Amino acid sequence: MTTLKSERALPERIDHKAVIGLAWPVVVSMLSYTAMGLVDTLFVGRLGTAPLAAVGLAAVAVHLLKAFPLGLMAGARVVVSQRHGAEDDEGARRGARLAIQVGLVLGGLVAILGSLGAPLLSLMGAEGAVLAHGQGYLTMRMLGVPGVLLTWGVGAWFQGRGDTRTPMRATLLANALNVMLDPVFIFGLGPVPAMGVEGAALSTIEVLARTTEQGGLPGERDTEPLDVRLGRLDDVAGIFGPDAVRREGREVAGFASMALLP
Repeated sequence: MTTLKSERALPERIDHKAVIGLAWPVVVSMLSYTAMGLVDTLFVGRLGTAPLAAVGLAAVAVHLLKAFPLGLMAGARVVVSQRHGAEDDEGARRGARLAIQVGLVLGGLVAILGSLGAPLLSLMGAEGAVLAHGQGYLTMRMLGVPGVLLTWGVGAWFQGRGDTRTPMRATLLANALNVMLDPVFIFGLGPVPAMGVEGAALSTIEVLARTTEQGGLPGERDTEPLDVRLGRLDDVAGIFGPDAVRREGREVAGFASMALLP
């Protein structure tokens, strides 16, 4: 494993323009994710109060179930940036590939758990029509978690090497697609049937699939097999893990607050 040399110190002067150049695309990306959720809420709100409440509660369960894997993907940026800073391009690729593979495996497990998410919604007080709508939305959204983690793994590859604009362009494309697909899947159009809250979840899954294609996978033109061996899983526990635990703890606290409300 290649590590940074201890004598390599931080620069005495920080280039503020360079920092801003890296930061503003990240800010736009985060605002884009928020805007995507707002658009979903605006369209689902037209279905009635029960579907809107169901999507709100199901979104809490979605974040709870995917927080730990997303934390691993965030840790992948650390691995990629360290290897890139050490001029170890192959090590950076291995870090990104490992993140993608671990993300897909965990995403599959989370998708299975999502199909059994009714108890989580019940703990938050969902019942009747709200519980039924929430379960449908949650099940559909969980099917897209592998795609979410794949997107974050690819994003870690770009952002870890200092390219924050490619993920930003992908999220802006996602918003444009979401605005177009939401009404089609929710209310129906032509041969596409109206799917209600499940349509909102399906739109999100489709959008993530398309934006991932735009990013491209690291090493997709390589002829050599992925170099991910069991001995490299120490990166998952030692570097990927802390942020995953932090994220999951935050989501558990939020879920507990919702469950304890009268």
